[in-house]
Parts: sequence; structure tokens; C-alpha cells
Amino acid sequence: MPEERKLVSLVFADVVGSTAWGAQQDPEFVRHSMARYFARMKDIAETHGGTVEKFIGDAVMVVFGVPQLHEDDAERAVRAALAMRDAIADLKRDLGIALAVRIAVNSGDVVTGGGEEQRQFLVTGDAVNVVARLEAGAEPDEVVVGALTERLTRDSIEYEARDPIVAKGKPEPVPAFRALRARSAIPVSHGGPPAPPGTFVGRARELRHLLDSVERATDERTGYLVTLVGNAGVGKSRLVAEVMARLAQRAGVRILRGRCLAYGAGITYWPLMDVVREDAGIDSSDDRGAVLGKLSVRLATLFSGDRLPAVQARIALLLGLEPAAAVLPNVSAERIAVELSWGIRQFLDAIAVHETLVVVIDDLQWAESAVLEVLGQVADRSSTVPVLLLCIARPELLERNPSWAAGRSNASLVHLEPLDEPDTRTLLSGLLASGDVPPPVASLITERSAGNPLFCEEFLRMLIDAGHLEFADGRWNATGSIGQLPLPESIHSIVAARLDGLPPTEKITFQRASVIGEHFALDELLALDGEMGVAPEALVRKGLFVADRDDPSGRSLRFKHLLIRDVAYGSLSKADRAMLHDRVAALLEAGKADRRDEFSELLAYHAAQSYRLSRELRLEPDTLAPRSARAMRCSTLAGDRALALFATEQAVGHYALAIEIASDDEPMLGELQLRLANAAFLAAADGSKRETTGAA
Repeated sequence: MPEERKLVSLVFADVVGSTAWGAQQDPEFVRHSMARYFARMKDIAETHGGTVEKFIGDAVMVVFGVPQLHEDDAERAVRAALAMRDAIADLKRDLGIALAVRIAVNSGDVVTGGGEEQRQFLVTGDAVNVVARLEAGAEPDEVVVGALTERLTRDSIEYEARDPIVAKGKPEPVPAFRALRARSAIPVSHGGPPAPPGTFVGRARELRHLLDSVERATDERTGYLVTLVGNAGVGKSRLVAEVMARLAQRAGVRILRGRCLAYGAGITYWPLMDVVREDAGIDSSDDRGAVLGKLSVRLATLFSGDRLPAVQARIALLLGLEPAAAVLPNVSAERIAVELSWGIRQFLDAIAVHETLVVVIDDLQWAESAVLEVLGQVADRSSTVPVLLLCIARPELLERNPSWAAGRSNASLVHLEPLDEPDTRTLLSGLLASGDVPPPVASLITERSAGNPLFCEEFLRMLIDAGHLEFADGRWNATGSIGQLPLPESIHSIVAARLDGLPPTEKITFQRASVIGEHFALDELLALDGEMGVAPEALVRKGLFVADRDDPSGRSLRFKHLLIRDVAYGSLSKADRAMLHDRVAALLEAGKADRRDEFSELLAYHAAQSYRLSRELRLEPDTLAPRSARAMRCSTLAGDRALALFATEQAVGHYALAIEIASDDEPMLGELQLRLANAAFLAAADGSKRETTGAA
């Protein structure tokens, strides 16, 4: 696995006072107790999608984001930490021992992967040191998290303030928060919360299609399947919320909801369990008796005769209220899935006898094959009652199940694209309670967010939180020059998870293309990645690359969204970036020899990037020397070209870099200094001329 840079979350847990406790116990009992402790910690970590980095004495460190990033790694980590805290309480009770644990969670950039010599460490970086320091400063049975983790999870985890932790090696105390509990029993969906009602823009065609689908199911009294597909944050949930709000005003429409979970135990049929629980009025706080009672009452209104106990047995099995052996004796494991499917279909069809049933299933990209099979059967076999299945999914659903909804006359796919520029600006103006976003800031956010409503909101929130936008005298004002908008960690997590979920060949191809630039020729990419195969075509199908319309040959591509390109570039290790920039520069030198003036600036950029990164990493002289020589040579050429075009400020920059690289005994040093002095003189004269003209 190549070295990569990733934003991950880490959990560090350590038993308090284990040495003193162990000295008072039988060693075999201690061994047995600690084995149970480690097994439980490992099980919790893996259930939440974490990877155990190591056991150190009585401590355990878990990484969330390696080998696979998830957009909700921070939430997974905190939920796992809270589960570990609760598990310790259970162990104390079961074993009759005074056991306590300190737990810390921290998020940050790390380097992972590499050769055999690095594999003893899953991740390296300051985030690892900080999580250990946070754990050391925690109280027994306290879960402490760092500032970035708290910022990424405050919508899903309840925190309270605590004093910063004085950490060894840190000049200032480290901000920390005490995690109390999760705000909901199941993970939060990270596609972004529905936007405020006033900010619904640009989706008239898709809205009409969804409402027409409800009308079709109602009029034809048949099952219908609509799948709404779009990237995270593009507005799927907001569109569906608008549909639901309009349907709520109609009589004779029943709406039920379910959501697929990305991780956890017993989640296969979770979205269908959600639907049953909502219809029967079952609450998460209900005990088993209350659940059985509510289920029995609801089913009695839908069924009678022999069908009632048959459906009730299968729905009780679905909800985990009864074991399979009790309700379906002598039925094989393979047959149980068929029986569950029958029970669910009967349940939904019975509701739809009296009113049009709209079932919304969110995050279908996480669905197990068993759920996809049931949904397909519901759509196909509900031939006499109006049932609309409205499924919400990301593109990963179609990547894993390309035939989903294909070949069905009663099914449609709706692809939700990013907003165009006017709609994005309208959305921005609606995100603030009063006043408008200043036009220059709105232009920056519009360009950077690429029409993604969630990204717009996150960029705007980041600017306000950082004090770059302030409300005064009835309007919003920029407090200074904002420049290039940095990427909020919340957006980075979503985009990086999408990139990390690509097949390895496609991911590597995408990363290497990010070094070339926004636009690139397939021949250039092939020279960098000789094993890319059909990866470019696959990335075009997935909407990550698009054809470059400026190239009539059709042999050039570009990134559909520069934001994803930036994340891909940032995920490369600096060593790989330096190597790839050097290879691009070498290819340009060799392939554009007869047009080197035309490509001089691009050549200089790649050579300079390779040099700067190599110098920052203090690479071996055998590697650094040729990269330095190329950077000096290319910067000189670019300076000459800029001076010839009277781009004097650019010429000064290129010559200055060439002089910075040159050694004291470089034969060209004196000549470079003369060229720099000439360019600087002309630049100063040009600046004075512009000032005089402006004053006039």
C-alpha cells in the first residue's frame, strides 16, 4: 500500500490502576479478565468500522479511516468510545471488580501505508501524540475528545465543556470536550441536514417527476419504484422533504420512512424495521412487551383470519422479538429470507389497501442485497394496491448494482445534478436569516462549492465561524481579504471517503491525474500510470472525469469538480507528489522540445513543485540534485519567456527561484542575477507608470 495522507480519527483507551489491581488478584483471574476486556474493546472497534492499531500493555488504540475512509469516521470513533465506556461498566458488574478506563478521541492528518519498514505503525502524525496526551489527562471513565472531533460531531454527540488538558510537548494546553452521550441511537446521515424551507431552489423538474410518480401509483393502483441518485450534499433529502411536505397536505396518502445504516450489528433489515416501527408507533424506549403490544394492535387492524398470525410471526422475527426457531420451526436459513420478504410485502400491501403508501428508503447505497431484493419484489408484486417506493442513494449504489431498477416498466432513476450558478446564488441568499452574502464572497463560494448545497452551507458557516463574515448595520460584510477558500473538514471527509471507496486502480489513476492539472491528455496520464487500463473510462462513467470540449481529438479529459481534484492531490504523500511532478516535468521537456517556450510556465511549475517538496523532505542528494537542476533550468526558461512578453513581475519570480536553487559555484549564477536585476528594474518602472496613469 503506497504512503498516503489521510484525515482520520483515533481512539485511545487505557485501564486505570491495573498494576495495583493486578497485584491483589490471582494471576489467572487477571489474565481472564483482561482477555475479556481486550476482546470487548476489539469487538466494539470493529463493529463501528475501526481498525485496532495496537495493544500496549493495558491500552488499546483504534484508527477510524484506515484502510478505508468514511465520511463519518469522527462520529464512529466517538460512538465507539462511548460504547467502550459502557462496556467497562458491564465488565465491572459481571466480574465484581473495580475497573475504570480513560478514553480519548482525536482527529487529524496522518500518514499511512508505505513499505515493510513502516508497517509496524499503521499511522504516524501529531494526531497520534495528541490522542495519547488527551487520554493521560482524562478522568477515570471519562471520554475526552479534541476540538476538531467535537466540531465534526457536535450535531450527533452531546458534549459538555471541560478544562483544556496540559499536554507534554505542547506549548499551550490542548482544548478538550467531555462526550456524554449520542443524540440518537443510530448514526446520523452525513449527506447534510435538510435545508430550511425557504431555500428550495432549482429542482422544479425533479419535483414534478416525483409527484407525478405518486399520482401514477395512485391512479393505476400499482407498485412503483423511483430511485433518486446524487452525490452527498447535492440536495436529495431537501427535495424529498419538499415532496413529503406537499403530500402531507393531501388526504389518502400514508408516508413511512426507513434508512439503511452504514455499519453496526443486526442492520441488514434495518430500513424495513424502521418502516414497521413508524407505522406501529413503536418507540426506541419501548420494552419488548410494549413493542409486542403495539405490533399486535396495529396488525389486528390490517389482517384477520389465518393471515394475522402468519404475518405477525414474520414481522416479529423481523424486529427480533422472537427467534426463528420459535416462529418458523423446521424452516431452513435460506427459506427464512423468503418468509420475511413475504411478511413485509403483506404488511405494506395491507396498508395500501386503504390509502396510497409512500415508503421512503434513505441511504440505499448501504443496503444489503436482501433488502434490495425485498424492495424489488414489493415494487413488482404490488399489482393491485398503490405503493410508491422512493429510494434515495448516492452513485455508489449503481456502481455496485448497475442493474438496479433496470428492465422494470414501473421503475425510474432520477439523477440529481449540482445547482447552476444562478440557483446557487439564490440558495446562498436564503441561507442567512437576514441580509445577503457580499457579492465577492458569493462568487468565491459559488465557484468553490460547484453547485453543491451542503458545500455552500459549510463554506458559509466556516467564514462566519472564523470571523471572515460579520453582520453589522443590517448587512453582512467581509472583514478582510478572504483569498482562496480553505476546505472545511466536514466537506473534506465526504469527498475523501468517496475517493477512498474507488477501486485501487481507479483511485491511483485519479490521484496521478490530480498532479497533472485540471485538464490532461490521456497520453500524459498513460505516461504517469502505465497500468491504468480502463480506469479513465470508468471514472468518466462515475462522473469524476468529463471530456475536455476544447480538445477536438477527444483524447483529453478534465476533472468535473476541482474540489475533488484538490482532495485527491492532498491525499498523496509529499514524496509521491515530488516524484510525480518531476515525471510530468521530464515528460514536458522531452515531448514539447519544439514548443518549449509555449509550455515554459507549465514546465517551470511542475519542476519547481518537485524541487520544493524534495527539499522540504530533505531527500537524498542523488534524488534532490537532478530535480534541483531541472527546476533551475526550467525557471530560467520561464523567466526569459515572461520577460520577452513584458510580464515583468512573473519574470522576477522565476529568476528569484532559479537563484535560490543555484549553488554558489553555479556558472550561471552571475547571469541569473543580472537577469533578475533587469526584470526587477522593468517591473518597478512599469509599476510607476501604472500609478502615474491611474493618478491622471
